[in-house]
Amino acid sequence: MKKYNPIYIGCILIAIAYLFTYCTPAEEEKAEVPVDEPEIQEEATEKIYEETEPTEEDLKSPGVSAPGETSLECTTDSLFTTSPLNLDDIASIVALGNMHPPSHVFPTDHIYFFINREEGADRTHLVPLYSPGDLTVRVVNAFEHVNAGITDYSVRLQPCEEITVVFAHVTSLSEDIFGDTSDFTEWDLDSEYTTGGETYRMWRKEYNIKVESGQVIGAAGRNPGQWALDLGVYDLNQIQDKVANPERWKQTWYLHAIDPLTCFREGELLEQSVPIHGRVLQIIGLQWHISHHSLSTGYSVR
Repeated sequence: MKKYNPIYIGCILIAIAYLFTYCTPAEEEKAEVPVDEPEIQEEATEKIYEETEPTEEDLKSPGVSAPGETSLECTTDSLFTTSPLNLDDIASIVALGNMHPPSHVFPTDHIYFFINREEGADRTHLVPLYSPGDLTVRVVNAFEHVNAGITDYSVRLQPCEEITVVFAHVTSLSEDIFGDTSDFTEWDLDSEYTTGGETYRMWRKEYNIKVESGQVIGAAGRNPGQWALDLGVYDLNQIQDKVANPERWKQTWYLHAIDPLTCFREGELLEQSVPIHGRVLQIIGLQWHISHHSLSTGYSVR
């Protein structure tokens, strides 16, 4: 009987163990997705946040503290005293860090206010949009869907140079505040591109207008395929440094994103929002856990 070298046999056994350990696909847990919740349809969402990213001058604004420091003059504590939408108009809220490939491969740096709609309707109600705090409007971007014949807007507001609030998928803007926003003659054309059979034009206009908490600044909803209002808050005093490749995000606001829900003043508004937050947990399940840890917001649902 032929004898085999024990070392040779040992190498074969190690190779077999390696194949079974690392080459066998593991079963993935799949979070249950409710069938009655519409998908987050955002053809141009990534473009929206690219167009509202800070310039080098924004990131070097005078008075900006070093990363990790907190400005005593400007803070996100109790920044919001009014809900941006009437609570009765909100169907649900999707938390910070939502992932929805292919539009969102990385966790989002903004949250979603899903707007109520009639059962089976192909679009939501049109609802008023309020300034959540005493802020200054700095920049408005218009996203013209040329073939579809619709335009939606993003609005950048600030309480100070360090903190920026961004609304996206705004359907219309208050003419009393912004003037006529259907004519882009005096706007700057940032870009134009075509994808998926649709042509998009990205317009930009700077403002310097103060708005008060609770003041109507526009409306959200009713645009086809846009189920939610986006809200992002960015604080240059804070930075998330636990990422694999910080250089990737160096010229963006992504690592400065904070959870907008932590900006609301404690009191009746938050107490009324508890049932809405509960619906969030039912809608995205484990995803809240992902969002909580992905951007290290420090916001806890326990």
